[in-house]
Amino acid sequence: MFPGALMGALLAPLSGRLLDRIGANKPILIGLITTIVGIGMLIGLLHTNSLVLLIGAHLILMTGLGLSYSNLMTCSLSALPSTQISDGNAFVNTFQQFIGAVATALVAAVISFFQNKYGFIAGTTSGAWVVLLIFFLLLVASTIVALSALKKKN
Repeated sequence: MFPGALMGALLAPLSGRLLDRIGANKPILIGLITTIVGIGMLIGLLHTNSLVLLIGAHLILMTGLGLSYSNLMTCSLSALPSTQISDGNAFVNTFQQFIGAVATALVAAVISFFQNKYGFIAGTTSGAWVVLLIFFLLLVASTIVALSALKKKN
């Protein structure tokens, strides 16, 4: 996870500069599409034993998140009046923590269900595949919503 976290941290300031230079559309859409490609690669590589390929797919996923996340947050908060930006930021951060906790619990429940059904190794792999597929579908839906929101903004 460290290489992916490092990639995300390094790309956050770069994505902000891209936002300032070329606007929100390209960095956000390129980031979301890159994230979809990365998670798609993780789904496809789940049954491999190649740590290098898995780390590479994770780096691609985190590159996409690094390009899109901070810009999505900036664009979302810029829609608020200046007097409400700090409240909006607090809401987004609190909601992110809540969703992270719920998602962690759901992932644990899904993987546990599959482990109980198919055994530890096969169940872990099957459960992880289902979870990654759900995340993939959520990312596709998020990209569609972002596309429509960015078109309305322009």
